Amino acid sequence: AAARLRPVLAIRAGSLLLDEAGGEEASFAAALRRAGVLFLGGLVDLLAAAETLSRAPKLRRDSIAIVSNAVSAGYLAADAALRAVLHLAELEVSAVQALSLAGTELGGRARLFLVPPDEPVRLAEVAAMLASQAEVGGVLVVHAPSGEADDVGMQALMASAKVIHKPLLVCLMGQASAGPRRRLLAEAGLPVFPSPEQAVSPSRCGWWKI
Repeated sequence: AAARLRPVLAIRAGSLLLDEAGGEEASFAAALRRAGVLFLGGLVDLLAAAETLSRAPKLRRDSIAIVSNAVSAGYLAADAALRAVLHLAELEVSAVQALSLAGTELGGRARLFLVPPDEPVRLAEVAAMLASQAEVGGVLVVHAPSGEADDVGMQALMASAKVIHKPLLVCLMGQASAGPRRRLLAEAGLPVFPSPEQAVSPSRCGWWKI
Protein backbone atom coordinates (compact mmCIF):
# COMPACT_ATOMS: atom_id res chain seq x y z
CA ALA A 1 0.00 0.00 0.00
CA ALA A 2 2.81 2.40 0.82
CA ALA A 3 4.25 1.96 -2.68
CA ARG A 4 1.06 3.40 -4.16
CA LEU A 5 1.53 6.64 -2.22
CA ARG A 6 5.25 7.23 -2.65
CA PRO A 7 8.26 5.41 -4.16
CA VAL A 8 9.56 2.55 -2.04
CA LEU A 9 13.12 1.35 -2.67
CA ALA A 10 14.66 -1.98 -1.68
CA ILE A 11 18.02 -3.71 -1.78
CA ARG A 12 18.92 -7.23 -0.67
CA ALA A 13 22.30 -7.97 0.85
CA GLY A 14 23.95 -11.29 0.06
CA SER A 15 21.69 -12.32 -2.81
CA LEU A 16 24.46 -13.57 -5.07
CA LEU A 17 26.60 -14.78 -2.18
CA LEU A 18 23.86 -17.22 -1.22
CA ASP A 19 22.67 -17.96 -4.76
CA GLU A 20 25.35 -17.37 -7.41
CA ALA A 21 23.00 -18.29 -10.24
CA GLY A 22 20.84 -15.29 -9.38
CA GLY A 23 17.52 -17.05 -9.64
CA GLU A 24 16.37 -16.09 -6.15
CA GLU A 25 17.28 -12.46 -6.72
CA ALA A 26 15.35 -12.38 -10.00
CA SER A 27 12.28 -13.87 -8.31
CA PHE A 28 12.62 -11.45 -5.41
CA ALA A 29 12.89 -8.47 -7.76
CA ALA A 30 9.85 -9.63 -9.75
CA ALA A 31 7.76 -9.96 -6.60
CA LEU A 32 8.74 -6.48 -5.46
CA ARG A 33 8.03 -5.05 -8.90
CA ARG A 34 4.49 -6.48 -8.81
CA ALA A 35 4.01 -4.72 -5.47
CA GLY A 36 5.27 -1.43 -6.91
CA VAL A 37 8.60 -1.52 -5.06
CA LEU A 38 11.79 -0.52 -6.87
CA PHE A 39 14.52 -3.15 -6.43
CA LEU A 40 18.11 -1.95 -6.76
CA GLY A 41 21.37 -3.76 -7.10
CA GLY A 42 23.38 -1.99 -4.41
CA LEU A 43 24.00 1.06 -2.28
CA VAL A 44 25.27 3.25 -5.12
CA ASP A 45 22.06 2.73 -7.08
CA LEU A 46 20.00 3.16 -3.91
CA LEU A 47 21.55 6.54 -3.11
CA ALA A 48 21.26 7.69 -6.73
CA ALA A 49 17.59 6.65 -6.88
CA ALA A 50 16.85 8.39 -3.58
CA GLU A 51 18.50 11.57 -4.89
CA THR A 52 16.42 11.51 -8.07
CA LEU A 53 13.08 10.44 -6.64
CA SER A 54 13.23 12.95 -3.79
CA ARG A 55 14.08 15.93 -6.01
CA ALA A 56 12.71 15.33 -9.51
CA PRO A 57 9.19 14.69 -10.84
CA LYS A 58 8.48 11.27 -12.29
CA LEU A 59 9.78 10.54 -15.76
CA ARG A 60 6.57 9.75 -17.65
CA ARG A 61 8.31 8.53 -20.79
CA ASP A 62 11.62 6.79 -21.33
CA SER A 63 13.21 9.46 -23.52
CA ILE A 64 15.74 11.97 -22.29
CA ALA A 65 17.65 14.76 -23.97
CA ILE A 66 21.30 15.30 -23.09
CA VAL A 67 23.09 18.63 -23.28
CA SER A 68 26.76 18.98 -22.43
CA ASN A 69 29.58 21.50 -22.62
CA ALA A 70 32.10 18.77 -23.54
CA VAL A 71 31.99 16.27 -26.39
CA SER A 72 33.49 13.29 -24.54
CA ALA A 73 31.39 13.89 -21.42
CA GLY A 74 28.25 14.07 -23.54
CA TYR A 75 29.06 10.80 -25.30
CA LEU A 76 29.75 9.10 -21.97
CA ALA A 77 26.32 10.24 -20.77
CA ALA A 78 24.63 9.02 -23.95
CA ASP A 79 26.26 5.59 -23.58
CA ALA A 80 25.18 5.42 -19.92
CA ALA A 81 21.60 6.33 -20.80
CA LEU A 82 21.38 3.72 -23.54
CA ARG A 83 22.84 1.05 -21.26
CA ALA A 84 20.17 1.99 -18.72
CA VAL A 85 17.52 1.22 -21.35
CA LEU A 86 16.55 4.84 -21.87
CA HIS A 87 15.98 6.35 -25.29
CA LEU A 88 17.64 9.51 -26.51
CA ALA A 89 14.90 11.89 -27.55
CA GLU A 90 14.64 12.57 -31.27
CA LEU A 91 13.25 16.05 -31.86
CA GLU A 92 11.22 17.41 -34.72
CA VAL A 93 13.31 18.82 -37.56
CA SER A 94 12.12 22.34 -36.80
CA ALA A 95 13.28 22.10 -33.18
CA VAL A 96 16.69 20.73 -34.22
CA GLN A 97 17.09 23.54 -36.73
CA ALA A 98 16.19 26.15 -34.10
CA LEU A 99 18.76 24.75 -31.69
CA SER A 100 21.37 24.63 -34.44
CA LEU A 101 20.72 28.22 -35.46
CA ALA A 102 21.09 29.25 -31.83
CA GLY A 103 24.64 27.91 -31.83
CA THR A 104 24.04 24.41 -30.46
CA GLU A 105 26.17 21.69 -32.03
CA LEU A 106 24.62 18.31 -32.69
CA GLY A 107 26.26 14.95 -32.08
CA GLY A 108 25.27 11.29 -32.06
CA ARG A 109 22.98 11.53 -35.11
CA ALA A 110 21.35 14.72 -33.77
CA ARG A 111 20.52 13.07 -30.44
CA LEU A 112 23.16 14.86 -28.36
CA PHE A 113 23.31 18.61 -27.87
CA LEU A 114 26.62 20.38 -27.30
CA VAL A 115 27.28 23.97 -26.22
CA PRO A 116 30.59 25.87 -26.17
CA PRO A 117 32.47 25.55 -22.85
CA ASP A 118 33.08 29.30 -22.77
CA GLU A 119 29.34 30.06 -22.74
CA PRO A 120 28.24 28.65 -19.35
CA VAL A 121 24.71 30.08 -19.48
CA ARG A 122 23.97 28.17 -22.68
CA LEU A 123 23.61 24.87 -20.81
CA ALA A 124 20.62 26.22 -18.89
CA GLU A 125 19.12 27.86 -21.97
CA VAL A 126 19.32 24.71 -24.08
CA ALA A 127 18.03 22.57 -21.18
CA ALA A 128 14.93 24.77 -21.00
CA MET A 129 14.43 24.58 -24.78
CA LEU A 130 14.74 20.80 -24.74
CA ALA A 131 12.34 20.43 -21.81
CA SER A 132 9.69 22.30 -23.77
CA GLN A 133 9.63 19.64 -26.51
CA ALA A 134 6.88 17.02 -26.41
CA GLU A 135 9.30 14.24 -27.39
CA VAL A 136 11.46 14.85 -24.31
CA GLY A 137 10.61 13.07 -21.06
CA GLY A 138 13.46 14.63 -19.08
CA VAL A 139 16.75 16.48 -19.51
CA LEU A 140 20.23 15.51 -18.38
CA VAL A 141 22.76 18.34 -18.17
CA VAL A 142 26.37 17.12 -18.22
CA HIS A 143 28.95 19.69 -17.19
CA ALA A 144 32.73 19.42 -17.35
CA PRO A 145 34.69 22.07 -15.40
CA SER A 146 35.79 24.96 -17.61
CA GLY A 147 36.79 27.78 -15.25
CA GLU A 148 35.54 30.45 -12.87
CA ALA A 149 32.69 31.34 -15.22
CA ASP A 150 31.09 28.01 -14.26
CA ASP A 151 29.57 29.74 -11.23
CA VAL A 152 27.45 31.82 -13.61
CA GLY A 153 26.31 28.63 -15.29
CA MET A 154 25.25 27.14 -11.97
CA GLN A 155 23.13 30.19 -11.18
CA ALA A 156 21.51 29.91 -14.60
CA LEU A 157 20.72 26.23 -14.03
CA MET A 158 19.08 26.97 -10.69
CA ALA A 159 16.96 29.68 -12.33
CA SER A 160 15.93 27.39 -15.21
CA ALA A 161 14.97 24.62 -12.81
CA LYS A 162 12.20 26.83 -11.45
CA VAL A 163 10.44 26.95 -14.82
CA ILE A 164 11.19 23.44 -16.10
CA HIS A 165 8.38 21.04 -15.19
CA LYS A 166 10.05 17.84 -16.34
CA PRO A 167 12.84 15.93 -14.62
CA LEU A 168 16.07 17.95 -14.80
CA LEU A 169 19.10 15.90 -13.78
CA VAL A 170 22.54 17.46 -13.49
CA CYS A 171 25.90 15.74 -13.71
CA LEU A 172 28.81 17.90 -12.55
CA MET A 173 31.99 16.01 -13.31
CA GLY A 174 35.17 16.57 -11.32
CA GLN A 175 35.87 17.07 -7.65
CA ALA A 176 37.99 20.09 -6.65
CA SER A 177 35.69 22.72 -8.15
CA ALA A 178 32.64 20.55 -8.88
CA GLY A 179 32.19 19.32 -5.30
CA PRO A 180 31.13 22.71 -3.86
CA ARG A 181 28.96 23.37 -6.91
CA ARG A 182 27.19 20.04 -6.49
CA ARG A 183 26.40 21.00 -2.91
CA LEU A 184 25.08 24.36 -4.13
CA LEU A 185 22.71 22.74 -6.63
CA ALA A 186 21.62 20.09 -4.13
CA GLU A 187 20.74 22.81 -1.62
CA ALA A 188 18.64 24.43 -4.36
CA GLY A 189 16.71 21.16 -4.75
CA LEU A 190 18.25 19.80 -7.96
CA PRO A 191 19.19 16.12 -8.29
CA VAL A 192 22.93 16.34 -8.95
CA PHE A 193 25.50 13.58 -9.50
CA PRO A 194 29.26 13.25 -10.05
CA SER A 195 28.97 10.88 -13.02
CA PRO A 196 26.54 10.19 -15.88
CA GLU A 197 26.17 6.57 -14.78
CA GLN A 198 24.84 7.62 -11.39
CA ALA A 199 22.52 10.17 -12.97
CA VAL A 200 20.69 7.59 -15.07
CA SER A 201 20.93 4.59 -12.72
CA PRO A 202 17.38 5.00 -11.27
CA SER A 203 16.00 4.16 -14.73
CA ARG A 204 17.39 0.64 -14.38
CA CYS A 205 14.89 -0.07 -11.63
CA GLY A 206 11.96 1.36 -13.57
CA TRP A 207 11.93 4.99 -12.31
CA TRP A 208 10.38 6.20 -15.55
CA LYS A 209 7.65 3.51 -15.31
CA ILE A 210 6.40 4.50 -11.86
